[in-house]
Amino acid sequence: MEWYWGVGAMLKFGRVEYRYADCPPDNGNKYDTRTAIDFGPDGILGVEYKFEDTPLNVFGEVSVLLELVDRFFTPQLFGAVGARFIF
Repeated sequence: MEWYWGVGAMLKFGRVEYRYADCPPDNGNKYDTRTAIDFGPDGILGVEYKFEDTPLNVFGEVSVLLELVDRFFTPQLFGAVGARFIF
């Protein structure tokens, strides 16, 4: 197993959909859609395992984004697991 780390920047676009109920007298369900844009410095820490006789490795990683756009200085945590085919 090998550990790795790094720093960089992340730019993320996303669409957020809200569903909520309005107070009387309307009482109907309301919907709202907004676009979220996140940008800021990013740090990552991960571990990977390389198989000896197979061109494949598996990994798990965690990254933290310190958001500078949209919600100033709000940290966001991301995690991932996956596999890579090496050719």
